[in-house]
Parts: sequence; structure tokens; C-alpha cells
Amino acid sequence: LHEAQGDLSKAKSEIERAYELVPKSPPNWNAITVLEPMAAFLLRAGEPQAALRTALECAELAHQIQDEAAWCGCRTIEGAALISLDDHVNARAALEASLDTAARWGYLGLSRETGDHGSMIHTAKLLIDLYKRSGETEAALNLTERWISWKDTVQALEARDAILRHDLQLAELNDSIAEAERMASATHEVKTELHSARNQSNPLIAFV
Repeated sequence: LHEAQGDLSKAKSEIERAYELVPKSPPNWNAITVLEPMAAFLLRAGEPQAALRTALECAELAHQIQDEAAWCGCRTIEGAALISLDDHVNARAALEASLDTAARWGYLGLSRETGDHGSMIHTAKLLIDLYKRSGETEAALNLTERWISWKDTVQALEARDAILRHDLQLAELNDSIAEAERMASATHEVKTELHSARNQSNPLIAFV
């Protein structure tokens, strides 16, 4: 939130405090939820060297606990940081490793609480730009075709999910209306029975 409001200094202070609170003794599963977004933040904040160190730490931990999704995300951030540092050879190796693993596990449009850095779509986009910079036109075109196909697939899935959400919301609304009608009917019946019982027990009230 501090970053979104433009206060990078406060944002960095908060995320560094979160890092200090991360358990350092294994199994430190929760560290991933700090390390990955921290690496991504440092990259956006223009600190690629710090982002690289954090991404490497994140990737090592992800490997230890066998969190393939986090490993892909951290390797992609590593690659992006290396690009910023003009180390295109190692950047390419990191990004290709991330893309291969993401493809093996089907992380097409990966979405997790720490971002979608490990998705095939995000990683492929970085690789395409890298191939273009190095003059590898054919590799860039081939990967671009796959990237377009992956994006189309994700958009189709998102459209299907939107329809399903709409159907669920409509079903919930119909259920709410039906429940309200049942409650109104039951309340009316109770009131009618109560009124009848009172009239039968007190003829004077009935007469009045």
C-alpha cells in the first residue's frame, strides 16, 4: 500500500521489517511469502543488485522446500534483475530454467499471493525481449507465437471463470429470494394461526 501511494521509503522499511521477523531456522515455509515479493519490490524500486540477492535466497529456499511455483517466480525475478545489470547470459539461463519448469508443471498463468512472476506468460515475455536484444529473431518469433497462444488460453479461462462467477451470483440471488419468500410465507402462516387461536380463546376480542 505504501508503494502504491508512492512512498517507496516507507514501503521498503515495512518489507525489511517483515524480513527481520521471518524465522531463520528450518522449516521456514513462510519466508517465501516475504522473500518473493521483497525481491520483486526491490527490482521495481531500482535496486537490481539487492533484488538479485533476495531472489537467489528465495530460489534456494523454494528448492529446499520443493515449492516449484515459488522457485519459478524467484528465478524469473533473478533473470529480470540480471537483465537490469546487463548480465544477459545468466539472465537467459535463469529465465529459460524458470520457463521450462513452469511448462513442466503447467504454470500457464500462475496466480499466487506473491504475484505471477513464475507464470509462463510473464517469463516468456522477458525472454522474448532478451532474444530480440541479442538478435535472435527466429527464437523470438517462435516464442512469441507460443506466448500469444498461452495468453489466448488464459483469456478464455478468465472469460469462463467470469461466466461461472456470474452464474453462481445469480444462483445465490435466486436462493436468497426463494428463502425470503419462504420466510414471508411461514411468517404469514404463523400470524394467521396465532390470530385464529386468539379469536377462539377470547370471543370478545373476535367480536371487537
